[in-house]
Order: sequence, then structure tokens, then C-alpha cells
Amino acid sequence: MLPFALIRLVLVLGLSLGLLARAHSPFDSSTRMFVMDDGLELVLTTGMERGAALLQGAPSGAFQTRPVGPFFPLSLEFAARFFEVFSGGAPWLPRRVGVRTDGLEWDLVIEYPRPAGGALEVNAVYAAELGAAAPSAFVMTDDRGNILATRVVSRENHSFDITLPVVSGVAPTVLPARSDTALSVPPPGTAAGIAPAAPPPNPGLGLRDFLLLGIRHILTGYDHLLFLCGLLVVCRRVGPALAIITCFTLAHSITLALAALDLVQISPRFTEPLIAATIVLVGIENIRGAVSIRMRCGLALAFGLIHGFGFATALRESGLGGTGWALVPPLLSFNLGVECGQLALAALFLPFLFALQRIPWFGRHGAQAISWGVVLLGGYWLLERTLFTVRG
Repeated sequence: MLPFALIRLVLVLGLSLGLLARAHSPFDSSTRMFVMDDGLELVLTTGMERGAALLQGAPSGAFQTRPVGPFFPLSLEFAARFFEVFSGGAPWLPRRVGVRTDGLEWDLVIEYPRPAGGALEVNAVYAAELGAAAPSAFVMTDDRGNILATRVVSRENHSFDITLPVVSGVAPTVLPARSDTALSVPPPGTAAGIAPAAPPPNPGLGLRDFLLLGIRHILTGYDHLLFLCGLLVVCRRVGPALAIITCFTLAHSITLALAALDLVQISPRFTEPLIAATIVLVGIENIRGAVSIRMRCGLALAFGLIHGFGFATALRESGLGGTGWALVPPLLSFNLGVECGQLALAALFLPFLFALQRIPWFGRHGAQAISWGVVLLGGYWLLERTLFTVRG
């Protein structure tokens, strides 16, 4: 039997971490700017906790779960909590603001008229409150889904310039940016049917950036790390541990590539609970005493396929890597970052684990104690991702 004090410690730590942990993602938030002939639409997608904080003081109807299409309208003043947009140095005012939530995340939607000028200054106001290790993605696309610009927004760097594509043959909507009668003036050469030279492309992200995103992803992917911890905690030698890590890496690399390239798609509404379920099952197997290394490798392969879909979701939905086969180099760099972070953590965890196993009481009860914590946290996430919703 496990010592009562040890069981109590595991329960307290498990509950504390469970309340703090959230679904894995390199970004707790991301923004899409859709550029259309007659307007702009900014859609900020954020986690439930941050979205609720941004919507503090909103009418209770804003917090009700609803399908992804319709949204609850908000007063225009709410836009300033999310973004400030300037055209020609003057504030560009929104014409509609709204919110929608499916109980898993928020979509905060701001619609603007299309500025006549090609240059915009954007201040992602919400990012000023982000944690130091919690960047946010910004992706600008046209109405066909072509990526026009990408940015990684952080607490230190949340203001940037972007260049809109010129509308050829259609005069963009021109509305006053202030309450006075002054109108924005189109730049020379933008009369109907005349398109000036294309602006220089906005800078994108390099492979080094995706490598760092991959490292950050695994370092903050607590559910992935807990799953790997559950697999490794019964190991007593380096060889079996490396075999398990290799199987997990191979499996999630396959589905990461398939999902990121849109060859196979599974909704996060299914993959998120499944990832939590894999954590619970691994912990239960440990408690049952199923410690065969061959079985460990089989679990790493089978369940690693599910975790790969989770890895892919954030990268693909952020849009930072592009689309189609243009995503391959960023994908490889992102995956390399994941593996570097994973191996670095294993290099720290395994020596510490092996040292603890030399202590008699830990050698007898440690793996089971940790496994109870794995089951507790995994079970909390499973409930959170299947049953919990936001209430107003």
C-alpha cells in the first residue's frame, strides 16, 4: 500500500496543476485578418480564460455557447480591448463587433470598412497582457485563403505595419475614420481598372522561428509531456526509454505531417478529449503493473498518432507556415523543434528518475504514486474537454 501522505501529496499537486493547465498549443491565441474588396474582418481566436477576461462586463448573452456561425453583437467600444487599427495615421473605426463561443474557445470578430490606402498600422492591444512565453499568431489572408502576411505577436512586440493588396477594378469602401467629415483619399493611380505596382511583400517567418515555435510548443504542451512521463516512469534503463521516445516521435511525426498538409483532418473537438484519454489509459496500465517495454512501445506508437493531430492543429490553424506543399519546410523545422525540446526534457527527467529509483521507498511506490497523478490530471482534462462549458 502507498503511504497516505504520499497519496495526499499526489492528489493536491494533481488538482493544482489541473486547474492551471490548458489544452496544448504554441499559441493561446491567434488572429486572422480576412481582406475583402469591401471590408476587413479580424477574428481573434483565444482560449476560454483569456476570452472571458477580455469580455469582462459584456452582456450575459455573450457567454452562451452557440454554433460557429452566428455571433453575439457587442458595442463598438469593445473593439479597443482587442485591436487598434490606423490608416494614414488616423484611427480606423469598426462597423461591427461580436463574439461567438463553442465552449472550447472564443472567436472575437471585428469588421472594418476597407481603407482606400494600402498601408495599415495594427496594435494588438490584447497582447500587452500576454505572458512572456505566450506569443500570439497574426495571419492576413485574402478572400481565397491566400496568405498575404504573417506576424508573431508578443507582449513586447504587438504593434506592426501591414500592406493591403490593391483592389483592381473595384473602388474600396471609403468611410470617415473620425467623426468629422474628412474622408480618406485614395492614393494616386487607384481609379477603377487601374492597379498600381504591387507593394513589397510583408516579411514572413524563417525556419529558425518555426524551430523555436516547436520547442515552445512541447515545453508548454503539458498533456503531451504528462503522456510521455506516464510511459517513461516505469523505465529503469536508458535503452528502453529511448525506444519509447523513438516510437512516440515516429508516430506523432506521421500524423503531424498528414494533418498539417490537410491530407487527413480530425476536429480538435475529438482529438483534444482523445489526447486526455490516452493519458488516463497509460496511467491505468502503470497501476495495473503492465510494464512490458514492448507494450510501452506499442502504446507510444498507437497513442502517438493521436498526439500528432494535436501538434498539427495549432500549426495549421495559425496559418504561419503557409498552405499546401509550401508548408513542408516550416513543418519539418517545427517538428525538429518539438523533438529537440522533447529530448532536452528527457535528458533532464531520466537521470532524476533513475536517481529516485535508487531510494527504497520510491523504488517500491514511486511509479504507482506518479501514475495516480497521471490518471488524475488526465481525467480532469478529459472532463474539461468533454463536459465543461462557459456559463454567463
